[in-house]
Amino acid sequence: MPLNLKETSSERLERAWRKEQRRKRKLRTGAGTSSSSHSHSHAHGERTKRRAAAEPGTYDAAFSPSEQAWDPQAHLRPPPAEEGDEEADDESRFRAKLLDNLPLDDPDYAQAERAAYVPSRWGRAPGAPVEMEDEGYAEWVRRGMWARTHAAEVAQEGQRLLAREQKEREKRVLRARQLAEERERERRREERRKEREQRALGEAWAAYERGWARLAALGPESAGWADIPWPLFAHPSGPAELTEQGMREFLLSPAHSGGKGARERGREALLRWHPDKFEGRWMGRVRPPERGSVREGVGVVVRFLGPLAGERE
Repeated sequence: MPLNLKETSSERLERAWRKEQRRKRKLRTGAGTSSSSHSHSHAHGERTKRRAAAEPGTYDAAFSPSEQAWDPQAHLRPPPAEEGDEEADDESRFRAKLLDNLPLDDPDYAQAERAAYVPSRWGRAPGAPVEMEDEGYAEWVRRGMWARTHAAEVAQEGQRLLAREQKEREKRVLRARQLAEERERERRREERRKEREQRALGEAWAAYERGWARLAALGPESAGWADIPWPLFAHPSGPAELTEQGMREFLLSPAHSGGKGARERGREALLRWHPDKFEGRWMGRVRPPERGSVREGVGVVVRFLGPLAGERE
């Protein structure tokens, strides 16, 4: 059974580096003619032979008894650049500079090393170095280097962000409290308005009942239109103001006659306003010049009360 060896960080970096170099060479030679493409292929073969002869083994790059002393970061560096390949030289110098700025005890270095050997089945946090492309990894290293060299600025910016967030939270809390207080004031105003309305309705019904008592106390031919307790909140000036809507709102108001429905209230009112009963008991107290308008008003009230008294609950 073949062994499945885990790819090391040095092997991964070397493979990515070679892939990038191949991509750059293709970009440089893509616009050339077929003859230049042929010469490039020949030169590329020569460079490949020279690189194969010049490159040491992957694992010997970190330590060689015949060369320099142990270099703990050698396995992270890309292989040496080809002769005459200036872009590859720049890339190698850039990567070496990044790695040289990451000490062995640096948290970013430790995270990068540790992430390379964590099995994928254990899961990694989003943005782990092992999952980054070359450009993303370089930017990640740059940010870490900048944060270490500008620790005071980073701390100050963090404090400013916290202060701004705290101020925003305070504003939101204040705004919510103000809205709640305004809703509470509006609720209380509405309650007071309804209370005043109920009191006014109750007072109007009480005045209606007192009006019948005053009418009973008057002598013959001493009452006029204004002395009749018409079933409205506001006293009408003539029969035209005795509207069905006004009488319904007054007689069926919840401010009086609690527990009685529309049918019962209509029947009680009809006992007072029935034409025969009104004519026999009250018309003698009305002055003769006003009896015509009073009879017309009584007819309007009776025509409204008839259907109301027959309504089903």
